[in-house]
Formats: sequence, structure tokens, C-alpha cells
Amino acid sequence: MIKLAKKYSFTSSTILRVNTTINTKPCLKTVLNDLLYHLMSSLDHTDDEVRRHAFALAKRRFAKTKYSSHVHFLGKCLRRKLVPSGFRTNCRPGFTVSNGRPTQQVRAIISSCSRCLMRMTIASMKQICENLTS
Repeated sequence: MIKLAKKYSFTSSTILRVNTTINTKPCLKTVLNDLLYHLMSSLDHTDDEVRRHAFALAKRRFAKTKYSSHVHFLGKCLRRKLVPSGFRTNCRPGFTVSNGRPTQQVRAIISSCSRCLMRMTIASMKQICENLTS
């Protein structure tokens, strides 16, 4: 386990905030930016090429972490049949809906469309993660 600036401790699979009384996880973007800052400041006394390669490697790793987090979140939403607000389709029919039944059909179609968009996004992000690994 590595400790950085007495704020974060992490292993290869988890990032946890230490010395806090609230039991919440910090924002992933904040943690990754802090880690990148501490990585670069720890390499102050190395030559520029090493710093450049370390920075590029860290950026790729952090990008993969970000995409993996998104894939995990969207997968959870699909399993729980939830649609995040960014994936909600705002399409409304251009005809008068009456009797309740067409309304339910339109909602089902819109929900199905939103879930298809989520599945396509997951597949795309998984491909990006694979490209960042290679």
C-alpha cells in the first residue's frame, strides 16, 4: 500500500480517502488529478524524457480508469433497469395519444431506445479501454 500526501492511500484495485469522519468516497476525478500531481512532483529530479513517458503512461492509465468506471456504472444501471438522465430520450410522438394504451407503448419504445444507447455506449467504452491497454 502506498500513501500519498496523507490524503489518499490506494492499492491496485481501490482508492480510499483516509482520515475522514464521513463515510463517502471522494470524486474519482479529484483523486486522479491529485495522484497525477503527486506523481509528477515526485519526478521533479528526473530527466525530461522519463517525466514525459511517466506522464503519458499515467494519463493512459487514468483514462482507462475513467472509462472503466463509466462502464461499471452504466452496467449497474442496465441491470437495475434505470436510465441515467443523460441517456433519456426526449422524443415525443407527433400524434394525439388517447386511451392510455398508446402512451404505455410510446414510453416502452422510448425506454428501449435509451437502453440501446446505453448498450452501444458500453460497447464503445469497452473498446476504448482495450485500445488504452494495448
